[in-house]
Amino acid sequence: MLDAVWSVGADHDRVVVPLVHLVLIPGATGPLLADTPTSADTHPLPRLLTRFPDEQALETAARNRQRTSTRGGVTKADAALRYGRILVDHGVLGVEDLPRLLADPASWSRLDRALSRVPGEGQQGARRSHFWSLCGVDDRGRIARP
Repeated sequence: MLDAVWSVGADHDRVVVPLVHLVLIPGATGPLLADTPTSADTHPLPRLLTRFPDEQALETAARNRQRTSTRGGVTKADAALRYGRILVDHGVLGVEDLPRLLADPASWSRLDRALSRVPGEGQQGARRSHFWSLCGVDDRGRIARP
């Protein structure tokens, strides 16, 4: 989620990867990257939302105050927390919850629409597309198969 929110308009290797490590490693229960899909998220969203109850806390940990737009956009920290709350509200606490959600196209569609309303979506839903791609989901809400 953090990768998808901060990636729009930012250098991935110089900004996004270090930011994700700064934010997640202190609260993770395992490695952030795995060669194969894991059965449980090493940093579930409820833990993230507890650790960072507001955008100032997340900005401080991330050492980043970028905005979703130079023309009055919200901070990326605010957008990330909104994403996290929406996901949790739709029953996605970690990556292990995606197959259940994707099995119900109406639920997936409601979640996708809710995520689209977070400011800073980017052209043609770039942030959401990147998010779903990182989750291994195609543009129709199905787990993408190699």
